[in-house]
Amino acid sequence: MPGNQQNHNRAGRDINQTTNIIECGSLNKNKIFDCLCAFLKYDGAVADVDITSLPAKVNTKLEFNKSFSFKEFLANHIHEADELKIVLDDRFPDSSKVLGRLKDIYIQFATRDEKKEKIPLDGDNVLENMFSCIFDIVSQDCRLNVENDVSDEEIEIFAYAFLEYGIENCQVLLNPLAQE
Repeated sequence: MPGNQQNHNRAGRDINQTTNIIECGSLNKNKIFDCLCAFLKYDGAVADVDITSLPAKVNTKLEFNKSFSFKEFLANHIHEADELKIVLDDRFPDSSKVLGRLKDIYIQFATRDEKKEKIPLDGDNVLENMFSCIFDIVSQDCRLNVENDVSDEEIEIFAYAFLEYGIENCQVLLNPLAQE
């Protein structure tokens, strides 16, 4: 089945997306909101959000951090990442708390050198660990499955979209523009 080709070029994003139209459950804005609420219940400190450096394009950032496999996963969920941004803008007036919690997870899994400094290496492993952590946090909120019928597949889509949003907004992975 031929797919629809979409190019997304805006600040921080340069992912090409090919989609196949498949009839299945959609991760709508209400479910995204529910997933974000479940994520925010995660108990822990919230890292400061750094907005001082310009965002690198997503593909550039993924390549710099040696994350080649995740380019395909993230490109597959551009629409959901855009929907997630809309939900954050509309329903979370201070999204820095959400991004701070995401950054906490990145800090936990970031690859480090012998001096314990973050280094751009093995980004696929970092993102895979983050994906699993986000999935676990959100899926453990029993309210999602009982009250809102959010499937594991929809939580997976949310996790990919959330990672793309975090990468685009300079809270996940090292920014090559900030390393210069």
